[in-house]
Amino acid sequence: MDLDVVGLLKKFLFTHKGSFSAEDVRDYLKSNQEKAYLEDIERFLSESDYVIPLIDKKYITRISVFTNQYFSFKPTLEEIKKGHFLIGHRCIPFINQEIPPDRIVVSNGDEDVPSKKNSFSMNLALDVFGLYGEGYVLPYIYNDHSNEEYPLTSVNYSLPVKISLTSWPFDKLKGGSDIVYGDRILCRVTDWISNKVEMSVLKSSDKNTLSKFDLERNEWFKICEERLIDSFNKNGPCLSIEQQLAFLYLENIEELCTESCGSIEELLANSN
Repeated sequence: MDLDVVGLLKKFLFTHKGSFSAEDVRDYLKSNQEKAYLEDIERFLSESDYVIPLIDKKYITRISVFTNQYFSFKPTLEEIKKGHFLIGHRCIPFINQEIPPDRIVVSNGDEDVPSKKNSFSMNLALDVFGLYGEGYVLPYIYNDHSNEEYPLTSVNYSLPVKISLTSWPFDKLKGGSDIVYGDRILCRVTDWISNKVEMSVLKSSDKNTLSKFDLERNEWFKICEERLIDSFNKNGPCLSIEQQLAFLYLENIEELCTESCGSIEELLANSN
């Protein structure tokens, strides 16, 4: 396919809102004095990481689905003690899947938060990167730009007890100066193209009482588990965990992307 056509196709996928068909893309190319066979367009769309296929040969762009949608994660005790958190798989499927987690831009809503190299246990890293799937977890960990000590080839011998990874400070987030274990990070992708994720600390309620958010989050886990089972029954097993979750959230965006949302890693850790 001509490079000018490919460039226009990517521009379309970064700007189009709502669902569309291959015919719509062909018309878009035509309006820009370019053309491509319908079969080539369909092949491009089926192979693109920027779209999600729908029924009846319809598609929807990831940028229109996942920008400004809420998701969250609960930092581990090790991260709280370290004063810094990892991203790992925690932005799946909201962020561009071609971008490794150490290259994501974290914002506190006013400014970008600088990252820092920190040492974490390999056990934590394996957990926090786990949703990338078997065969991908270790490459993501070892290829983090903060890891300068262990090459990926060293996996053939043994795993280190600790490893340096890119992290971000809690105290630069709104509400993060006094974060404690049990608090969570509320996130939303504010700029999908620039891979920017706005994060803030959502304080946990008193241990002796359940807040409105606690009750809603308990219901969230129940709904999410039911919807995930429904998604498996409807779509079958997908090519990756990321794609499976993309379908889950796409089909249940209003129920799952709320300020009282839980996280997939918590759901999988506690679900029967």
